[in-house]
Amino acid sequence: MDRESSGDFKVVFLTAAFFFLSMLLVLYHRQIYGFETRSALFVREMLEGGNLLVPQLYGRPYTDYPPLFFLMQYICSLPLGHVNALSISIPSAVSASLLIVLTFWFVRRHLDTTAALACALCLAGLPEFWLKAQKATLDMLLALECSAALICFFEANISRTNARHWKIAGYFFVIAALFTKGPVGLLLPLFCWFLYLLLQKKFPEIIKTVPEWIAVCTMGLCLEAFIFFVTGGPDLLKEAISDQFLSRLGGKANKPFYYYFAYLVLAFGPWLFWAAVESFLLKKKYQCLEISTKPFLALIREKKDLFLFIFSWATGMILPFMLSASRHGRYLLPSFVPMAILLGLIIYSLSSGIPKGISKRIYKIFFFGFLLIFASVLSVLVLDPVSSGRPYWTFLLLSVLAILVVFKGRKLNLRIKTIFIFSMMLIWATSSVCLITEPALSRKNNALEFVSCTEKDLAPQAKVVLFRIRPDKNGIKYALFSKAYPDRLIFISRPEELVDISPPFMLATFEKYMET
Repeated sequence: MDRESSGDFKVVFLTAAFFFLSMLLVLYHRQIYGFETRSALFVREMLEGGNLLVPQLYGRPYTDYPPLFFLMQYICSLPLGHVNALSISIPSAVSASLLIVLTFWFVRRHLDTTAALACALCLAGLPEFWLKAQKATLDMLLALECSAALICFFEANISRTNARHWKIAGYFFVIAALFTKGPVGLLLPLFCWFLYLLLQKKFPEIIKTVPEWIAVCTMGLCLEAFIFFVTGGPDLLKEAISDQFLSRLGGKANKPFYYYFAYLVLAFGPWLFWAAVESFLLKKKYQCLEISTKPFLALIREKKDLFLFIFSWATGMILPFMLSASRHGRYLLPSFVPMAILLGLIIYSLSSGIPKGISKRIYKIFFFGFLLIFASVLSVLVLDPVSSGRPYWTFLLLSVLAILVVFKGRKLNLRIKTIFIFSMMLIWATSSVCLITEPALSRKNNALEFVSCTEKDLAPQAKVVLFRIRPDKNGIKYALFSKAYPDRLIFISRPEELVDISPPFMLATFEKYMET
């Protein structure tokens, strides 16, 4: 692949900034809902004087996850003094934006600038990546830590001068991953790296590396165990071992074996579709698919170590979760970077075989799609401002940012410019739809208005009794905004339990249980 310098640095940083700011605008208007409610409740307890080292739920330690991600949410919430969707989602949004820049940096270091930009744009243009980034999910932070750790180990492996520094940095990110998601944070980079060394048949390197990994893992696990032991003694330590490790093994899977394959196909769907269309055109219309893929295949042969590393990286981030009983799409976020690199390079390589005239038409189609989405969202806001409910300044700011980034991308060469406008169209479409839908959806799925209404006249010392409301489901939604949380919030499942509760108290339940 030929080296081309065309202001790509500015474009990738502007794209990452637009990616980040588009999330901030949505987060500013939406409320906390879904699985992020639990982490918001952890942060609320921290803000109200709870333990900063061990997250707490209903006043007792919650041992499923270490504290790093929640501490970052706590720091972001400190200036406000309370939690909201923006403050608890900033860590994952920043992590996603940094992953875009990290992808560009890594590929540029080993290939060339425009190929690196293609890979970074492929990652940024994934709607699923954007949607997960604007949710308070620790898996996005884990993806950043695992990616940084593996890149550091790879650089240490090929470096002749700074190998020690790269390796120390890699182990630092491994420890950070441990304190983000427990033993899973150790397992993922460990599995990926040893898979790479095994495929490379570097057995002396494996023997040399094993003691280092044992030392780092032992130190990290002992430090985490010490925190739990100091906080709650041996009982809490046993509970943490069970929750973070033993409970994740075995059991019946909550989703079928093909779930992750289907998820990845859907997540990378827009780019896979484009790659399929390019392949079809090159094979059926121009009969030059083999010619167009020759540079890419030659690159694989030339950079065999690099592609073997990327393959090990992607495989190692997927296989462990396929063996787990709990299967959720967000668990695969650490695999998005290597897969985006591979797909970005494939699309960039295929685009070299498309005639210039056809490439210009494709660019115009994507640019028209960008303008069409722009006009559609503007029409919704202008013609139906009541249901959309969005102040115009938010949409105008997002529009100015989008136009600025597109303007900066005009100087790119045609091959990368087409990828760039397609990525921008996807980011714009995802953020614009969310700007319209997420605020209403979040209000419908959180309990702020309900709690404010029910506890408006609640006496200072009165208890709140929740009847047949599960503490780990709707109970969390209620607890997040309740004035009675945690000491005066009581959960019961049988009417007879009311006898043991001294008045004054307020009873809340679903309408279907009122007759009970």
